[in-house]
Parts: sequence; C-alpha cells; structure tokens
Amino acid sequence: MLKKVSIQTAGSGEAVREGFVVTPETTAQELLTRAKLTGYELCPSANELPFGQGEQLYDMVGDGSVLFAYREAVAGDKTPASANAGTLLQRRGWVKNGRWCFGYYRTRFGSFEGKIRIRTLHAGDFFLRNPPDALKRHSHWPCFAEKGNGWFSLHFNKMPKSIEDGIKTIERLLVSAFHQANGDGG
Repeated sequence: MLKKVSIQTAGSGEAVREGFVVTPETTAQELLTRAKLTGYELCPSANELPFGQGEQLYDMVGDGSVLFAYREAVAGDKTPASANAGTLLQRRGWVKNGRWCFGYYRTRFGSFEGKIRIRTLHAGDFFLRNPPDALKRHSHWPCFAEKGNGWFSLHFNKMPKSIEDGIKTIERLLVSAFHQANGDGG
C-alpha cells in the first residue's frame, strides 16, 4: 500500500510540492532527498517537532498529508505551542509496546532514536541509538555504555523522577553536547 504526501517548505513562499510516494520503508531523510531539500528537517505539521532523519514515515502520515520542511535550526530552543497537549511521550511520538517505549529524543539539532525499558511507573532504563559525535566529545559521554547494534544505555547519577524526566534529561544533554561542540557554551 502506498500513501502520497505533499511538502510545504516553511517560510519560502513556494507552492506546496505534491505527489511524493511514501512506502513502509520511506524515511524522513529519503523523502527530503527526493524533494531536493538539503539542510532541512521534516515535520508532521507546522507546530510539531521534526521526525528523526532515519524515522520511517508510513505509520506517522496519512494519505494526502501535507508535511512541513524547515531549515535545520542551529540556535534557540523553542517548543511549539501545540506541543503542550498530552503527555510528553505522546507529544514526542513515543510508542509503547509492553514494557518498552520506542521513539526519538527530539532537539533543535535533530531527532535521535531511543528506547526505554519501563521498570516501574516512574523508573526505566534509557537507550540511545547511534549517538551523535558531539555527544561522544561531551563530559557526560562516560555515562553511556555500548550495548551492541549502535545502542547505548545511559547511567544516571541521580535517577529521573519519571520516564518523562528521563527523556527531558537526555534531550537537554544532547542540546548541551551540541552547544559545547559549536563553542557556544550551552
């Protein structure tokens, strides 16, 4: 089964680009490449955080959807106003499957694949796949342990109060790593 989507390049004044086919294997990066939008991030709507570059889109979009492409941001940390509805897990697009949650840690520097093994209502084990190089040069990099297939677990000195706090902590850590890598002291 195929779906067709359109892409609106935010702030460009261009017409909506139509007719992009999405299959179950189509990723955000692949769709941006086909649309010749280098240096852009793809968002499900004008008010939501971007998809991860490797995130498969088929189950995230409807046939006839209009997606939004934004230039990749390098400064500012704004959360869209519409992101205030629902839990953080819902706003970030995490999917629960048994004792696991799968999704993306989302920052203005990109989205990074993650998973969480839920141990209790408020505690879990947090994993990040293919961490960015900026994180590998950060002072907290020793807190990550390789688990195979590109996955790393995170050891917290002080456990987060909730699963949502853990997600926020990892997202803040990623932002801090990019600030440090860019020399702007974040």
